[in-house]
Amino acid sequence: MTSAGEMIRQMKGALIIEKLHQIQQLLLKKKTCLGQTNEEKLDVTKRKELRQEKSIHHQTAKYFQEYIERNTRYTQNKEILDD
Repeated sequence: MTSAGEMIRQMKGALIIEKLHQIQQLLLKKKTCLGQTNEEKLDVTKRKELRQEKSIHHQTAKYFQEYIERNTRYTQNKEILDD
C-alpha cells in the first residue's frame, strides 16, 4: 500500500503532466509572427510548391512552343530554298 504522501506526489505529477499537455496544445495552435497557425503554414508551403510546379510546367510549355515555332520556320525556309 502506498502512503498518503506518495499518493499526493502521484496526483501532483498527473496534474503537471495534464498542464504540460494543455500548454503543448496551445503552443501548437499559437499564431506565428505571420499571423498563421502551423496548419495554415503547411498550406502556404503546399501552395508554394504547387506554384513552383506550375511555373516549371509553364516554362516547359513555353520551351516547346518556341521549339515548334523554330522548327516551323526552319521547315518553311527549307521549302523556300528547295524550290
